[in-house]
Amino acid sequence: MKQLFILGAITEDGAVTAMGKEMSHLPLEPSLARTLIAAKDLGCLPESITVASMLSSENLFIGSSRSAFKVQ
Repeated sequence: MKQLFILGAITEDGAVTAMGKEMSHLPLEPSLARTLIAAKDLGCLPESITVASMLSSENLFIGSSRSAFKVQ
């Protein structure tokens, strides 16, 4: 709840704000949703979408293992 308040998604009494409603349309963690909304306003949405997608994925390098990167 504290994070949602800090992000501007809810008021002190827990009511959902306009920002919170806008954030709820994005299937992301609250901090990433707020980032993308701010990025749209600041004109850097494409770059922020790239960062958000990389932070949202579990395994970015499919099929790689740590052993492939060992220095011999």
